[in-house]
Amino acid sequence: MKESRIAIGSAQFGMNYGIANNNGKVSEYNIKKILSFARLHNIFTIDTAISYGDSEECIGKAGMNGWKIVTKIPKIPSSCQDIHGWISRNINNSLARLNVKNIDAVLLHFPLQLLEKSGSDIWNSLKKIKKSGVINKIGFSLYSPEELDKLYHLFKPDIVQFPYNILDRRMEISGWLRFLSDKGVETHARSVFLQGLLLLNKNNRQKKFSDWKDLWKSWDDLLEKQNISALQACIGFVMSNQCIDKIVLGVDNKIHLEEIIGLKSISCVNELKKFNTNDLDLIDPSLWDNSVR
Repeated sequence: MKESRIAIGSAQFGMNYGIANNNGKVSEYNIKKILSFARLHNIFTIDTAISYGDSEECIGKAGMNGWKIVTKIPKIPSSCQDIHGWISRNINNSLARLNVKNIDAVLLHFPLQLLEKSGSDIWNSLKKIKKSGVINKIGFSLYSPEELDKLYHLFKPDIVQFPYNILDRRMEISGWLRFLSDKGVETHARSVFLQGLLLLNKNNRQKKFSDWKDLWKSWDDLLEKQNISALQACIGFVMSNQCIDKIVLGVDNKIHLEEIIGLKSISCVNELKKFNTNDLDLIDPSLWDNSVR
């Protein structure tokens, strides 16, 4: 069978993550159950980061043989005198925590650092490590398409990860998503549930999101009219965009993953497009309290 477009997001494996997360960090027992079930359904990509608590260590204990791992390195200290040494150490430490000899992709968590004085050294170091065979691809973890405006023509990535959901279609509308797909750059969409906000029912949305009450009413009404769940709408919408190679989904337990895999396609993609907004106060979780990218 063809490999699934779903990738397992592991932020909640190493920390309390997501506005809708009431269960805290996922246990090692549940991590193993999730990953075993994922493999049965041809899901072989997992997304993690050095900054996601002990996520790398937890998934390393679960066994990563046969998995395509995407991890991210944090911001490189401005005081760093040996950039290649710093990057090499961090990647080697990730390999050790993950208990693997190769990582499919390493992304810069703060790629705008490439525009600083040390940018060329950072990129050349990643290319050198890629050439050694320790990693297969290098790229960016982005907040917005504006970052690509500044970066792409100076540093050509193999892979780009970005937020994309029913409310946030900036990568598509800017033209970057189609451009990357046409150029053969691997595209990974994250924040499909907007850190869980889109999955909350009207009684559980926090007061700070009440400024958008008209949007929420339209959202709730559409789900009721179409007789679909928020989960089905969110995943079906992103899946409908064929320019996206992988869809990074955070799951709390095996039952949650079973539900995702069992979802049927939706017929209301065009109706969902009307929810697109450029209101950063809503679509950029870094502007919320206690968020992580």
